[in-house]
Amino acid sequence: MGYYSLINGYKHLFLARDSNGVILNPEQYSLDTNFDEILALYNLDKELRSILYDALLSYETNLGAELLYRFSENFPENYSYLEMNNYSDNKTKAPQILKTISSLSNTLNIKASDKHGDNAIKHYVNRHGHVPLWVLVNFLTFGDLNYFYSNCKDSIKIKIAKDFTNKRKREYSLTRTNSITPNVIENINQIVNQFRNAVAHNEITYSKYLYRSPSIRSISNILEERNLTFKDQVGVFELIICLKLVQSKQVFVTMVRKIVELLDNYQVKFHPVRFEGILQDMHFPQNYREILQRYNNQNNISSKTIGVLVALWKSPDWFKAGVKGGTMYYGDNWKYGDEKTKGYNFITANGDPTSYIYYKINGDNVTVKYVDPQEGETVAEASITSKGVSLNGLISDYYTTKDQQNEVDTYVSELKPYKE
Repeated sequence: MGYYSLINGYKHLFLARDSNGVILNPEQYSLDTNFDEILALYNLDKELRSILYDALLSYETNLGAELLYRFSENFPENYSYLEMNNYSDNKTKAPQILKTISSLSNTLNIKASDKHGDNAIKHYVNRHGHVPLWVLVNFLTFGDLNYFYSNCKDSIKIKIAKDFTNKRKREYSLTRTNSITPNVIENINQIVNQFRNAVAHNEITYSKYLYRSPSIRSISNILEERNLTFKDQVGVFELIICLKLVQSKQVFVTMVRKIVELLDNYQVKFHPVRFEGILQDMHFPQNYREILQRYNNQNNISSKTIGVLVALWKSPDWFKAGVKGGTMYYGDNWKYGDEKTKGYNFITANGDPTSYIYYKINGDNVTVKYVDPQEGETVAEASITSKGVSLNGLISDYYTTKDQQNEVDTYVSELKPYKE
């Protein structure tokens, strides 16, 4: 990048502003501006693009694989993807479907008539007389895939959304989760498409946001992110949240780790106020590190810590008083009494049956059981109540900020081991 492009492209963060935060006219730089910081911002953005590019390319590959599998499953005939009747029955989509078919046909024609070398499309036309969708999909842009998905029949989109739901349940060991819907996939595709273009063309990415953004509220609801506030105009942080839903776990965790390391490495290169401005432009909340580390470490949290989170959710005052009085215990693999609680971990004040909270962890689902006498019942007569709670929700509510983590970690250290 040339000197002019560098300065002109990344100057916004360094311009002087009035008391209302409005950039002065004519433009002038803040007195503490230096070239090293501008160059550092350029390098940060360049590395961020590289991290996002890898993650977005992985999702592009996954979406392409889903499309070719489910579409070919329904329409196995040669060139079925050029047949208008094989797409959505919604008549208002006819112009979009024709545009998609035209784009696919154009790709076939260009590659088949390429005189400068061999390619898979040319090979299949010459040798087999047709081009399977699994060959064509490798030559499509994400924009092509986006429109292809949007124009598919509802039955195919439902199958693809269900595939993403099942994959997420399997990779995160979830026993239950809200389903990913075709509309959610479509919204994510719109967001990914615009960021994919930005990173591929080396556009400024850290401060990019979409002027017209699809809603991601349904996405955050599926992830049970009740305590996060999202911007209406999607930026980098919202993109990351979207990828959490559809990206493979391994790729997502790698992306998150690299972004946290990137920001940690570059923070020292900026004035604190300026680094805060970078985070704001990325739509990152102040506790971004805790949130991203939670995504990174969610499955590594100890059973004992989860027990504390469960106790804070179920009976916070009782639990805190017990810890303070030195009468709160933790144990695992409960072996006695009702079969419904055998094998469960537990938090207890070591008193009667009502002083026990049993819990079992299965992926994101935590099953909590306890004796809950109703009016007129004795403890011996009371039955065991069972409730489910999301581990992600527990972490979000009680183990996100540094203060919360310190408090919970203190409780964990003060729990006494249960002795039979």
